[in-house]
Amino acid sequence: MKNICVGMALLFFVLFSSSCVISQQDKIQTSTNNHSQNTHSEQSKKVDKTANQEDGTAEYNLGEKYYRGKGVPKDYTKAAEWYRKAAEIGNPNAQYKLGRMYQGFGGKGFPTDIAEAFKWYRKAAEQGYVDAQVWLGSMYYDGIGVPQDYAEAAKWCRKGAEQGDANAQLYLGSMYEYGHGVSQDYIVAAEWYRKAAEQGYDTAQFNLGNMYSWGKGVPQDYAKAIKWYRKAAEQGFADAQLNLGNMYYNGKGVPKNYTEAVKWYRKAAEQVYAFQRGVDRALFNLGLMYYRGHGVPKDYTKAVEWYRKGAKHGFAAAQNNLGLMYYNGEGVPKDYTVAAEWYRKAAEQGFAEALFNLGLMHYNGQGVPQDYAEALKWYRKAAEQGFADAQLNLGNMYYNGKGVPKNYTEAVKWYRKAEEQGNDIARYILGFGGLLEKTDYLGWECLNMSDTDYLFINKDKIRRQGNLVWYWTMKVPFQELHSDKKCTKYCYVADCDSARSGLVSYIKYDSNDEVLDSHTFKESEIDMSPVVPGSIGESTLEYACSHAKAGTYKKEKTAKAGACFGTGWSVASGFVVTNNHVVEGRNDITLIRPDGVKIPATVAAHDAFNDLALLKVEDVGLLPAALPLSSKPTVLGEKVVTIGYPHPDLLGVKPKLTEGVVNSTSGLGDDPRALQISVPIQAGNSGGPLLNMEGKVLGIVTSKVDAVKMFKWTGDLPQNINYGIKISYLKGLLSSVSQKQRIDTLAPFKYVSVQGLAKKIRNSVLIIMAK
Repeated sequence: MKNICVGMALLFFVLFSSSCVISQQDKIQTSTNNHSQNTHSEQSKKVDKTANQEDGTAEYNLGEKYYRGKGVPKDYTKAAEWYRKAAEIGNPNAQYKLGRMYQGFGGKGFPTDIAEAFKWYRKAAEQGYVDAQVWLGSMYYDGIGVPQDYAEAAKWCRKGAEQGDANAQLYLGSMYEYGHGVSQDYIVAAEWYRKAAEQGYDTAQFNLGNMYSWGKGVPQDYAKAIKWYRKAAEQGFADAQLNLGNMYYNGKGVPKNYTEAVKWYRKAAEQVYAFQRGVDRALFNLGLMYYRGHGVPKDYTKAVEWYRKGAKHGFAAAQNNLGLMYYNGEGVPKDYTVAAEWYRKAAEQGFAEALFNLGLMHYNGQGVPQDYAEALKWYRKAAEQGFADAQLNLGNMYYNGKGVPKNYTEAVKWYRKAEEQGNDIARYILGFGGLLEKTDYLGWECLNMSDTDYLFINKDKIRRQGNLVWYWTMKVPFQELHSDKKCTKYCYVADCDSARSGLVSYIKYDSNDEVLDSHTFKESEIDMSPVVPGSIGESTLEYACSHAKAGTYKKEKTAKAGACFGTGWSVASGFVVTNNHVVEGRNDITLIRPDGVKIPATVAAHDAFNDLALLKVEDVGLLPAALPLSSKPTVLGEKVVTIGYPHPDLLGVKPKLTEGVVNSTSGLGDDPRALQISVPIQAGNSGGPLLNMEGKVLGIVTSKVDAVKMFKWTGDLPQNINYGIKISYLKGLLSSVSQKQRIDTLAPFKYVSVQGLAKKIRNSVLIIMAK
């Protein structure tokens, strides 16, 4: 769940709410009326005679009497006449009030004229009238009655803010947060939010809570975030109530407490008429709580009840989940037609999951007529938003020619997009060369080595040894595998003659994951001893390289083709660190700085067992500043980040940052050399620095578990299991080589935000290209 930021639309609403704007004219003493008047007409005549032409106070007071109906009949037109008399004399109270009336707050029957409102606000604002300055700023900000001008908006809001007006302080804080009319500055934004929050302004309290929650302009501090959320929540601010519930749900700044989360979600949900997104999100969250049984007994019927309330408010996530309830028959009778209707409502708002679900309904003909063209349409909309399952299904439709002409190139395009997001099925389809190589068969490539003989690879008996993948193989007849030249089982052809002896085969891949060679050996020629659990480079689980299959693959007597990409970074002794598997067996190594400068390099030392390599360059002056190494033990749960270059050939050469935490201080099989991390990594991150929030390197990104293979072996699909080598093993390798030449090192600093850390270290991280 994500916190909800209050934008200027909400601020505009707050400013327009009469309960939030405190007008200065309310503080002005009005002159007394003649209490002996007997009729309204007589009273009006006597009141009118009290006017004077000195400073307009009497005229303004007369306008107030007509406006409020005090001692005279309520008459907005008459009120406006007296306000105008006072305003033309220069009375700022009257100028402001006349602006309010023309803006649409005059009353029934009084004409609205935004241009007139703007004119009188400016006159009052130029005399220092705070409320007029705030309204003038808001009109410039939203382009009401005047062309939108953020700089002018900031100018007038600053005037009001410096006089202590909470509305203006809130507006100005938002402008600094989003860089509207001023240079974006989170620190200054937080200062203005604080000024308004300390005056009890609930919107500012909520925004200040967000700043602490996100670490924007202030050190990230969940406890302080909760403090300000609570202040706003206790005033009934729905968004703050929602976020306070989120903090209890996720255990941020407070112990995890689903019951307390439900309490605050319910408070927000009950404010059904509040003009805040928190209401709709709270309705949805309550549905989730009942669905999951978090803080309340699991109850699908009540989950449906809350989803329905959110859905009727037009909240897309609630509409989608209500569709799911009807689809699965949870809390309501199963009804595909109703499910499709709710999916459509959410899909029409562009909600990606609903777009995918509606496509699936059309594909299967559930609740709607089966229509592949419609399915394709909705899948595409979801896929274009980056929804991986939709990208996968869109690839399938192009592959099978359903709803669209068969197009393998387009299929590969969408499979790649899904695979880049970690979709294991797409990776499985692409990863073994079949679709990429000939695009004739789904899955692994099927090659006809003879007219009748094929080999079927039993994928349950798979073993990785170094950079080779070994398979138990067996010979199967052609007819068992093919029907009209379509595979009914995944297959791969090895050397049929030698395979008849029932031995093992290997497959070699290039850096594009395409098959270079295959061969079969006798069992006696292969070391099939058990591998060490968790050992880097020798595990039965597949580790990530700059490309998953990169390594020292060679055809016999043939130089290796293709480049292997990885990530590197410099250390104080003048070397560049990366993974050994990125450069092993490759003689042409180039370092590429973020500014595009290319630096030739060679291997100075390597540690294959720990998958580490040190690269040297002729001129260390070309290297960026070194990253400092951590000397402290890594702590479980510690926040970490990495910058690297995943798939630079596909995703581009700009550095990519990901963040996470240390999940375990040991690796696969309790390997003491490794750290398990939740930092998402892709092919190309190999060798990247794993940094703490002081900007110190505590590990080297090395590997990730292959989800498809893990699923085949265990029946469980792992989620984001990644590893890095502890920094102590790099220090050991560094101690074994002579220092080349000391270079400048970035100074450690306690960063309050990931953005600040990224800005500092990004230029120290390099692309490694090895051929």
